[in-house]
Amino acid sequence: MTFENIFDDVNFNYQANRVLSHGDIACKKEEIYSISRKIVDTETWYEQWRNIAEVAEKEKRYIHSMYYYRMAEFMLKDNRPEKDIMYRKMMEMFEKGNSSIDKHKVPYKNGYIPCLSLGSQSSGKTLLIHGGYDSFIEEFYPICHLFIKAGYHILLFEGEGQGETLRQHMKFNEQ
Repeated sequence: MTFENIFDDVNFNYQANRVLSHGDIACKKEEIYSISRKIVDTETWYEQWRNIAEVAEKEKRYIHSMYYYRMAEFMLKDNRPEKDIMYRKMMEMFEKGNSSIDKHKVPYKNGYIPCLSLGSQSSGKTLLIHGGYDSFIEEFYPICHLFIKAGYHILLFEGEGQGETLRQHMKFNEQ
C-alpha cells in the first residue's frame, strides 16, 4: 500500500490513508475517492463519510461501514451529539462484522479499559496491541489475523483518551 495523495489538506489526507492502508478489508478505494471531491471542511468530511457508511451498512459491508463511521466521527468536536452517535454506529458495525470476539472490561479508575482477546490463549505467545493517541482498538482488528495465523494470542486494549475510555470521561494525561 502506498500513501495516496487525495486531499490538499494534510490532516484529511492522513486520516483517509488510515483507512486505505488496510486495503479492501476496510474500504472500497473508489468510494473514498468519490467523496473526496465533495469534502471541503470538517462538516462536509462528516457528511460524506457518514453517507458512505450508511450505504455500506445497507449493503451489509459491516467492516467498511465501521471504518467509514469512524472517519465520520473523527473530525467532529466533542460537543456535537453526532460524535457519540457515529461512535456507537461504528461499534455496532464492528460487532455485526465480528460477532465472536472475546471482549473484556478491565477495571481501571472509576471505569474500565476495553480489551479484545483474539486467537488461542494456549499458544504460549502473546502480542499486546495498543494503538496510541486517537486510535480505537477496532481499527486494528483486520491486521490481527496475520499474527493469529502465526500462532499468537492477541490482546488489544485502549488507554485513557481513546475510544470507550473517552466515553467514560477518562482523558489522556488527566491529573
